[in-house]
Amino acid sequence: LESRLRFGGTSVIEIGKWYNTTLTRNGSTFSIYVNGNLENSGTITRAIENTNSFIGAANAGVGNVTGNIEEVGIWNTALTEQEVKELYEAQKGQWLDTNLVAYYKFNGNANDSARGHNGTLEGNANTTAQGLWDSNALDLDGTGDYVSIAENDDLKFDNNLTISAWVNSNTFNMSQNGHGIFSYGSGSNGYALEVIESDHGTYPSMLRFMGMGLTDNSVFGTFSLELNTCYHIVAGYDGSELFIYVNGELDDSDPSTGTITTPTTYGPRVGYAHFTGGSDNYWSGLIDEVKIYNRRLSDAELLADYNAFLEAKFVNS
Repeated sequence: LESRLRFGGTSVIEIGKWYNTTLTRNGSTFSIYVNGNLENSGTITRAIENTNSFIGAANAGVGNVTGNIEEVGIWNTALTEQEVKELYEAQKGQWLDTNLVAYYKFNGNANDSARGHNGTLEGNANTTAQGLWDSNALDLDGTGDYVSIAENDDLKFDNNLTISAWVNSNTFNMSQNGHGIFSYGSGSNGYALEVIESDHGTYPSMLRFMGMGLTDNSVFGTFSLELNTCYHIVAGYDGSELFIYVNGELDDSDPSTGTITTPTTYGPRVGYAHFTGGSDNYWSGLIDEVKIYNRRLSDAELLADYNAFLEAKFVNS
């Protein structure tokens, strides 16, 4: 990356990937940012010529870009480093994947960064706990706290969906039959991702994904989640298989066909499910970076997503 004054950044731009790039000028000081991070800053005293401006080229017919450009903004002031970071965080959910139908970062609120399906904090739910990519996570106490989301067609699926989330539980109170991570519907319709107790106690804290109306409506994980530990959970259905991944690796999958029954009872909720045992199953602990896709992610995609979060230095507490 470089301006016409040959002031360069440090990132190696890879083909086929999206990047957010920002160049600021404050007097004679120029700064280059990539994905919200400052890469280079220095002083250039040469005057800038006020000639023609171009998008997608360095000059008329020279240095043309082959690819996509989006969300071009020009300010009449130099954005601060914090403002550049906030701009990147506000926009990144928009272009991660066209199949991303909801993205809850829980940075001070329960807003959706993908399509505007904003949630509401219920009970004592808050977003002030230490988070993952940014600064916060959803914090729930397991006794009536959750995030409610208005019913919408984007989150109703027939046969293709993926739920991705980082979770960290501080208790598994199996007297309430389970702990919901994300759900839409109830025990007779819709779908849910939750932690439940095995019938035989083999895995006292295993994952379960349910899609009501399928030939096999549930897949049970085998990985036993530990308390006060962060896990990256991915689960869903692709029309022929139910699946669960933990920390980038397949935990379990089961063949299944059919379509998921349209949710008609409970609306979309984070940190809650009303499936197992027909009771209110609340999450106790942290939930962060919840993403909902209308397709199945490939193994490479979900592993890359997991590794990207690790590089962001998630606080395991």
